[in-house]
Amino acid sequence: MKYVISFVLGCFLFGAFPVLAQNNPSEEDAKKVVKLSADAAVAYDKGDYEKALGLYTQAHTLWANPKITFAIVKCLEALKRYREALQASERGINENPPAVLKARFESKIAFLKTTLSKGTLNLLISPSGATVSINGKVVGTAPLRPLPLDAGEHKIELSHPNHAKIVQGINVVGGAELRMTFTLQPVTGQLSVTSTPSGADVEIDGRSWGKTPLENLKIPIGSHVVQIKYPGYQSVNRQVSVSPEQAESLSVVLVQGASGPTEVGERPWVKSWPGWTLLALGVAAGVTGAVLLAGANSGFQSVKTQANAPDSHSLSQRDLTNKWNQHAGEERIGYGIVGAGGGLLVLSVIFFATRVGVAPEKAENTDKPKTSFQQIPHPNAPVQRSRATVLYHTAP
Repeated sequence: MKYVISFVLGCFLFGAFPVLAQNNPSEEDAKKVVKLSADAAVAYDKGDYEKALGLYTQAHTLWANPKITFAIVKCLEALKRYREALQASERGINENPPAVLKARFESKIAFLKTTLSKGTLNLLISPSGATVSINGKVVGTAPLRPLPLDAGEHKIELSHPNHAKIVQGINVVGGAELRMTFTLQPVTGQLSVTSTPSGADVEIDGRSWGKTPLENLKIPIGSHVVQIKYPGYQSVNRQVSVSPEQAESLSVVLVQGASGPTEVGERPWVKSWPGWTLLALGVAAGVTGAVLLAGANSGFQSVKTQANAPDSHSLSQRDLTNKWNQHAGEERIGYGIVGAGGGLLVLSVIFFATRVGVAPEKAENTDKPKTSFQQIPHPNAPVQRSRATVLYHTAP
């Protein structure tokens, strides 16, 4: 029985691995190779490529056979270890494989060389919208899909408005993915805000920053709207431009009165009475036109029903034609009214945008000298004198 098993095993080994027969392997080594190769094949089928690679490598150590070498190449390729796979393929060519296997090695070598000439760059960039340049050429804006690049050194440049630029050299490895994360830091400037009276609330672009006085606030460079509010005083809106070169300051004197922006000539669009009038007329016209169109469509359906009914003789062909023409006239009128309503709506939007019909607020004339009143008692009058002389003077 022992000799039968040895004969079958020998036939399998020397049939499956003809090159091994030329190397005159020992029977014990041949058994080990068969066992290792079978276990490696099972591990490969299960997706355990590391285990399969280890078993095939042990088998190849016992017998250097190009078929085992090709199996090692497949394991290395599955593990994305392309450079090692290329080296193993070149080694397999030197192991004198048969013609078919040699052609497979040559095809695999060509594929691996192409794969190793390219790599993948995967960039994760915050904030989105940043412009990405590689080697001086803009390739898009973040977020980007993984970019295929030639293997080797490259220079990437990331830029975003009001953010510090990032320039960095990278090395792309062939057949591998380079994953990098960048966060661009906003470029800020300094802004100080003071008010009279102090303690006023300060909002910049709608965000609260505290109460005055505020010193050396770090805010992104660019144009910003600053609103200063204090109970019992008119709020003030100011537009400031912040740059990184110099610190900016804003100082305002609040005026007592109703709350609201103090900009002279501000005319809210909601006060445009022509705009509201045209809006109402446009809506009314649209509803009227829609009703007429619905009625005309219903009339059309009714005429069609009567014309197609075989047992209906209530209306003649002439009556049906007259009714059809009547509904067609209603339809034309409906479309005309709807179109006119649309034009009125567009015109109302224009009136709202241009604030037609809004009376501008009267600005306080700051150039006119203020008049103050002072009541001074006559020098000859007693202290308790009930009547006094009133003097008026103009304050400088």
